[in-house]
Amino acid sequence: MLLNAGSLHNELVRLSWDAGIPVFGSSANTSLMGSKYRADDIESAVLDAADLVIDYGLSKYHNPHGRSSTIIDFSDFSVIRIGVCFDQLKEAFHTRFGVRLQVKQ
Repeated sequence: MLLNAGSLHNELVRLSWDAGIPVFGSSANTSLMGSKYRADDIESAVLDAADLVIDYGLSKYHNPHGRSSTIIDFSDFSVIRIGVCFDQLKEAFHTRFGVRLQVKQ
């Protein structure tokens, strides 16, 4: 599930919905190989498996740590993976909802 993914994503979703055809987009990550922030960084095996690759430039959330999205277990608000915007997310959960995210050790 992508939130705030941008205008290209929104338009693809609209076209897909209007046509009644689902669209699947890979994260373009090979297991344990880290996040990819440019099309040029994607492994050839992943590119070869794709029907379409759209090089939309450098990802908005590129970062030197190679972090991707945060993953939260909502049954107990534990953090499974700390993502690129984790500090802002942690603060929002606390200030808006009174929830303290618990980072698993």
